[in-house]
Amino acid sequence: MTARKKIEIIPYSDEYRAIVRNCVYETGYGGGSAEIYFEDRALFADFLTVYYTDYEPESAFIPLVDGEAAGYLLGCVDTKKCDEITRKKIKPNILKRVIGGHYNIGPGVRINIMRALEMSLRGESNSAPLDVYPAHLHIDLFRSFRRFGVGALLINNYLDYLRDKGIHGVHLGTSSFHTQALPFYEKLGFQRYSTTRVTHSFFSHITDKDFYNICYVKHI
Repeated sequence: MTARKKIEIIPYSDEYRAIVRNCVYETGYGGGSAEIYFEDRALFADFLTVYYTDYEPESAFIPLVDGEAAGYLLGCVDTKKCDEITRKKIKPNILKRVIGGHYNIGPGVRINIMRALEMSLRGESNSAPLDVYPAHLHIDLFRSFRRFGVGALLINNYLDYLRDKGIHGVHLGTSSFHTQALPFYEKLGFQRYSTTRVTHSFFSHITDKDFYNICYVKHI
């Protein structure tokens, strides 16, 4: 008989920064490693985590399973503010680091930069109405810590955090490649708001499967 795991949700602190950055890369391809399509760990983590760890760390949480960090939930109470800081501060800083040679800009990185631009120009990125669902979240767990109920505890903890702040709507973005995550979100009461087929996905050079951006929303 497997011993019951002790699960604890704690506020993010900077001592978990490296774990968050590692986790986002190791789960960046449908729950598996992003290494298959994106060569540079630092660039991947900078783009996806810096806002949350550097500008709104109070809305991030770490799950501990028997004392070991199992992943993260990165939250934001005001998506408009996040978008503005990303546009004005984070993206320019990343561009400076690209020009300065701080990243490994291999063929996978170049392909994905181009495809991100294409996706934006084609309007294939999903978004929820921010007046109704102003908050958002990103959640990832290392593979070995899935299916212990950690994800549900982590999200419910975050929803309580939002309620305490008087925020009544939250959204999240995912994709059709996260096949195990989709029923998980729906079980927690998230409703699919939009599904958009991406013409040239980040993964189209490694798989011919159709790729869809998916947005979920929840009233809280």
